[in-house]
Amino acid sequence: MKKLLLLPGLILGIAVFWYMSQSKTGPEKTQTQERAKPVRVIPAPKVILIPIAVGNGYVQPERTWKAVAEVAGRIVDFNPDLQQGAFVAKGDLLVSIAPEQSQLALQEIEAEIQKMQAQIEELDQKKADTQRQLKVEQRSLEIYRNELERKKKLFEGGIISRSDLNREEQNLLTQKNTVENYKGILNQLPSERRALKASLRALKTRSQDARITLKKTVIKAPFDSRVAEVNIQKGQAATAGQILVTLDSVGISEVLVQVSRHYMKNLIPKNLGKPIDIQNLKGLSRGDVQGKLGLKAIVRLEMGGRMAEWEGRFARFGETDIKTGSIGVYVAVDNPFQKIQPGKKPPLQKNMYVEVELRGKPRDQTIVIPRSAVHEGQVYFVTEENRLEKKTIEIDFQQGNLISVKSGIRPNEKIIISDLVPAISGMLLKPQTDEAALSKIIKEATGSKTVN
Repeated sequence: MKKLLLLPGLILGIAVFWYMSQSKTGPEKTQTQERAKPVRVIPAPKVILIPIAVGNGYVQPERTWKAVAEVAGRIVDFNPDLQQGAFVAKGDLLVSIAPEQSQLALQEIEAEIQKMQAQIEELDQKKADTQRQLKVEQRSLEIYRNELERKKKLFEGGIISRSDLNREEQNLLTQKNTVENYKGILNQLPSERRALKASLRALKTRSQDARITLKKTVIKAPFDSRVAEVNIQKGQAATAGQILVTLDSVGISEVLVQVSRHYMKNLIPKNLGKPIDIQNLKGLSRGDVQGKLGLKAIVRLEMGGRMAEWEGRFARFGETDIKTGSIGVYVAVDNPFQKIQPGKKPPLQKNMYVEVELRGKPRDQTIVIPRSAVHEGQVYFVTEENRLEKKTIEIDFQQGNLISVKSGIRPNEKIIISDLVPAISGMLLKPQTDEAALSKIIKEATGSKTVN
């Protein structure tokens, strides 16, 4: 009886289990969606590139002049404006040394000159007197000859004795000797005169030296300048060779900056035509040099958050640094003490530490990108499907924070400038154009922003 009661429940359970197994659909399958990685991009700009190199250096005057005392003596006159930092004009008196000693030396030499001139005049007078006396003695000699001839005839006629004839011959010989003595004197006079003339020339040379020395007692400024150092005061004694005053020119200031060979190569135009002979640059005008090299310069001074600027120019090349191999370049600023603006633009003074920006001739249009966008010679792009693509590029040259691309990039291609880790080719990206970064790279390439 109990077995019959269990049978209907068993049948019902089997029926429910069968129904549930037939109606089961299994777990629902869902499709996985790819997540896009946000990245910052810029469209690769093509611009006219200005080659730029930046260096630092100290301002120095174009010329420095030291007033050296060439004579010893007491300082008797002194420019009251002769103080460190003061300005003096060309021709202004600096100091004057007591001239008494130099004047005395000059007077002694002048006296010797007058004495020597008097000796020469006496010698000339002696010559004239000797020539006149010689003519008289030569006339007497002729008379003695005639007289001897006459007495020879008288002796032959027996009118006079042999002793009278001998006496007349002796008189003739004596007169001949007198004439020869005068001739000898005249022959010696030219050599004596030459000796006196040589001594006179030597004295005149000493006189010129003495006059120059006398002029050296007055020292004047050779050009418009600023007083750098004063080592003497009125009333003090100066010794020969002592540096009294040091002056710095104010017309031109110069800055020597060291530029690496890499950046210098970028600054020099490739299409110069004929090679430049550095030795012959001296014969070229400033305009010729600028025309060949095309270098321009800007000198900057940081002033507590403000930047003062001066227009500079390429002056000449300096020496190459043996340690770094960098090339020295002298940049000149004309009239550095003019157009001063208090609080904004001070005078460009000696020993100021300044920044110098050198600019070359504009290059042809080229694609530029940030240096940080290059990864071991490759650049990351965003394709039209917003996928990552890697390309190898050929670099023309580097400048500051940018790179000039020779090949491998087309204008306006989307260049990834943000750090992307990991960077997997084909990964989905969400690009966002960084306008600020684009503007910055364009300004740096075109020279609107200083290259650091």
